[in-house]
Amino acid sequence: MLRKILKFGLPLIVIGVAMSIAGYLKATKPVVEPKPLTERVWTVAVIPAKMENVRPRIKLFGEIVSGRTVDLRPQVAGKILRASPNLVEGGVVRAGEVIVDIDPFDYQAALRQRKAELLEVQGRLKELKAELSGAVTLLDKDKSQVALRRKDAERRAKLRGSGAGTAKASDDARLALSETEQRQIERQKEIRSLRAAIEQQQAIIDRLEVMVEVAERDLGETRIVSPVDGFVSSVETAEGKWLNVGDNVAKLIDANRLEAKFHISRTRFKRLLEGGGYRLRPAEVIWRGRSETKPYTAYIDRVGSEVDASTGGVNLFAKIETEGAETILRPGAFVEVYITDKVFGNVVRLPGAAIYNEDTIYIVEGERLASRKVRIVSRTGNEALATVVGLKDEDRIVTTRLPEASPGLKVRIQ
Repeated sequence: MLRKILKFGLPLIVIGVAMSIAGYLKATKPVVEPKPLTERVWTVAVIPAKMENVRPRIKLFGEIVSGRTVDLRPQVAGKILRASPNLVEGGVVRAGEVIVDIDPFDYQAALRQRKAELLEVQGRLKELKAELSGAVTLLDKDKSQVALRRKDAERRAKLRGSGAGTAKASDDARLALSETEQRQIERQKEIRSLRAAIEQQQAIIDRLEVMVEVAERDLGETRIVSPVDGFVSSVETAEGKWLNVGDNVAKLIDANRLEAKFHISRTRFKRLLEGGGYRLRPAEVIWRGRSETKPYTAYIDRVGSEVDASTGGVNLFAKIETEGAETILRPGAFVEVYITDKVFGNVVRLPGAAIYNEDTIYIVEGERLASRKVRIVSRTGNEALATVVGLKDEDRIVTTRLPEASPGLKVRIQ
């Protein structure tokens, strides 16, 4: 019986004691007074507003390209006797340096043969001129003989008419005159033939002189010379190789015509045109290596031939003033290009963190934020130039990026 009482009564006793303790603790717990809500104050950095006229530098990215590439191709065929040791990929050559010597034997022989033919024809021309000179002299004598024979024939005809001369004497005189006139006609024909022969000979000489010039040029073409200071690429030949006319020997990149090619947007290009045009506009090209930074002076030389259909922008080419063959620049290198923009009047410089939604900034008025609308006119890197409605000099522009920025937000300037 006692065991049944303990079995059912003990849990009830425990529950009762626990409820009594809980009631006591609740009745004796301390009362916590709620704290009043306080407004959060944000700490911000500011810069003073300064309205000014600014001509910003535009930072762009581009690559080095060759403004002039020379194809080295032989104008005559032959075997390569000697090739320059610089005729290798990446080799550096100087203007006037001999790149390839082609076997000149056949061209030397051809030149000697043409010169010999020319001398032979020139000698024949001298003979013809001498013959012509003699024929002209003889023609003068023939003319004198004709005049004398004509007078003699006329005199004998008069004597015959007066009965003092014979018919035979008159006939002999006329025959002698006829023979002399015939000889004069033949002499004139000979002179015409000699003059024609001289003209033909002169034409042959002219042709042979041209052939001599061609042979001299061909002989000169057996030596391929670098026309510029440059860098060798696309080498396709070596000593002992046979070259045909027009075969590719190598390409030369003119070291004095390296250019920076870079893309510029339609808006910026329009501003360049408004600011005095792009032609000959100064530029600075900066090449950055692992351990070296090299600046170069340049000027914009021309605009690309096509407009980018997707952006409306264009490619510009800036000619770089390099150290010639000593430069470390090579086509394909990536560079930074800086050019000056047009002048923007009455604008303020703004860091990127100060601009919200591309059209709003905040200033501090008292201890609160106030918004101002802006219109960005230029952006370079993390800095923008903008016109701001209602902004005064020395207004304090907030540069700290606030996640909950809004007009009226309480701030404290650090």
